[in-house]
Amino acid sequence: MKLLLSFIIGLSSISAGYSQSGFNITYIMKYEHPSVFIFGNTAKPPLGYSRLVFNDTVCFWYGMRNNKDPMKSNKVYGSKVYNHCYLYDRYQGIYYTGVANSHNIKEDCFVTDSLKGWQWLFSNNSKNILGYQCYKAYKINEYIKDSSGMKTWESDSTIVWYTEQLKMPFGPYEYLGLPGIVLEVYDQNRMGMHVLATKIGEDNFTIGISSGIPVYTEGEFKKRNQ
Repeated sequence: MKLLLSFIIGLSSISAGYSQSGFNITYIMKYEHPSVFIFGNTAKPPLGYSRLVFNDTVCFWYGMRNNKDPMKSNKVYGSKVYNHCYLYDRYQGIYYTGVANSHNIKEDCFVTDSLKGWQWLFSNNSKNILGYQCYKAYKINEYIKDSSGMKTWESDSTIVWYTEQLKMPFGPYEYLGLPGIVLEVYDQNRMGMHVLATKIGEDNFTIGISSGIPVYTEGEFKKRNQ
């Protein structure tokens, strides 16, 4: 716990200190199987927007409602908590998830989480996304689906496209740990969720959890909000 606290203090000092150069990526998300979203008699698959900011060490990812950036005038990423946002430090191996805007919790906070260790399979397939040479990686998801009391094997896949021209293991949502930045995702395990980078730019910003925001382990968070 002392090690964790020292890291938080380090992040906080960064927030109060200086800006760093890096990149920001805007993503658009839609579902390729719109029939799973039925409101009345009309299928209305929602669109989602998000942003990933990163340097060679740490990244911060968050959603943007209606493509409006809540951090546009405040580029201290980690100074505010957004639900399901995350901060990940690749060298410390620490992953923080934001928990906010819920009547079930006592305060907005970050919760330390375990990073999924997915086993990716790599392909020589390549394509160009926004001027970056990208390569394909995928994983097969096999599980048992219980429908009407019957259990059957189902199989689907998650496909990502990453670029080693930006050689950091970051990406949108939980798609992390690739040999480069993830620019596109097609996840059949999530009803055909398709995530695509639409803009990449260099930027100056700060990434760090501000000192006034509490950070809990998963066990501490559950106990506090029982």
